[in-house]
Amino acid sequence: IRDKLVTGVSDVCSSDLNAGLRQAADSLRRGNLRTAVTSLEQVVAAFPRSSEAQRMLATAAAIAGDTRSSVEHFDAALRLRPDDERSWAALATTHVDAGALVEATRTLEKAITAMPDSGGLRWRLGGLLVKADQNGDALLQYSEAERRSPLSGNAQLHQAVAALALTQLDAPAAAAAVDRRVRENLNDAAAHRDLASVYTRQGRQDAAFAELAIAAWLDPNDALTFVALGRALIADGLFAYFRRQRSL
Repeated sequence: IRDKLVTGVSDVCSSDLNAGLRQAADSLRRGNLRTAVTSLEQVVAAFPRSSEAQRMLATAAAIAGDTRSSVEHFDAALRLRPDDERSWAALATTHVDAGALVEATRTLEKAITAMPDSGGLRWRLGGLLVKADQNGDALLQYSEAERRSPLSGNAQLHQAVAALALTQLDAPAAAAAVDRRVRENLNDAAAHRDLASVYTRQGRQDAAFAELAIAAWLDPNDALTFVALGRALIADGLFAYFRRQRSL
C-alpha cells in the first residue's frame, strides 16, 4: 500500500510539473516573457530538484537579460544533471552574450571534464579559443570534436580543422581535413576547390588541377573555381616555360 501511495504522489507531482512547464512554454511562444519567468519561478519553487525547470528558468532569464539569474539557475540545473549538454552550452552562451569570454571558456572546460566524449562541446570551446587567438589549443579541440562526432554532417568542422591547421603551417593536416570533407560529400564543388587550394600550397599542382577540374564539372557556374583554374594554368605554364629555359 505504501509503495502504491508513493507512486501515486510521484505521478501527481510529475503531472503538476509538466503542466507548469507547458504553461510557461506557452507564455514564451506568445511572447509573454514576464509571465513565463513568473510561472517558471513558481515551478522551480515547487520542484527545486527538477533540472528541466531550472534550465527553462535560466533560459527565460537569459532572454530577459538577467544574466545573474540565468547563471544561477543553469548552475543549479547542472548540479542536478552534470551530463546535460544543453545546459552547459547555454550557460557558456550566456557568458559570451555578457562579454565574459574567459568565464565562457572555463565553463566549457568544466563541461568537457564532465562530458569528455561530447564533440559538440569541444566544437564550441574551439570556437572560443579561436576568438582568444589560441589557435593551437583550438585546433586540438576541433580535432578531438572531429574524432568524437558522427561521421556525417561534419563539413563545417572539417573545414575549421583545415583552416586552423594552415595557421599552424601544417599543410598535410589541412589537406587531410579537407579530404575528409570531400569524402563526406563527393558532390560538394566548394570542398574540391578548397582541397585544390591546400594542394597548391603544398606544391602539388597536378593534384590541385584535378580537384579544380572536378569542382568545375560539379558547378560550372562557380566563378571562384574558374579563377583558380586560370591561376593554376598560368602557374603551370610559367613553370614549364622556366623549366625549358633552364634546359637550353
